[in-house]
Amino acid sequence: MSLLETAQESLVRLMKVETAREGVVEAQELGTLRSELRNMSLSLKVLAANAGTLRKEGVPLATVSEVRATIETVKNVAARFAEVPTSTTLKQGTRWTGLTKKLTALATLVSDTQTRDWQIFFDSNFFGGVRPEARRARLAPTPENEKMLSSKFSAAFPMT
Repeated sequence: MSLLETAQESLVRLMKVETAREGVVEAQELGTLRSELRNMSLSLKVLAANAGTLRKEGVPLATVSEVRATIETVKNVAARFAEVPTSTTLKQGTRWTGLTKKLTALATLVSDTQTRDWQIFFDSNFFGGVRPEARRARLAPTPENEKMLSSKFSAAFPMT
């Protein structure tokens, strides 16, 4: 084998090694993004399960209009990624940060909405006694009254 042939063969092998190294780096970057997305999706899965439980128990839930816009964002990012499946495609411009911000905001909004819906349902169906706000307004702000209002005893045994 001549020196030229050996050099050409070495160049081909080096190019294959470089391609493999780039593939490893790309796989690591995609793995990081996947992990980040999976963590965000876990909170949304929990909220979806909570919504199912609340509906099953007859709790009326308010519609969160931002769900549709977030789904559209997810579909758009997924379509771009399907065209060119690289981490650069996901991180290009504000695509990834926009997606993560929307998902985080949606999770917060849905959680707050579910909490509010549950409180409204509970207050209208199960609460008995004077509302804490009304109780606080009626009582003189003495140290003893303030202590009782802020104690765990007060929360467990509301004064009527």
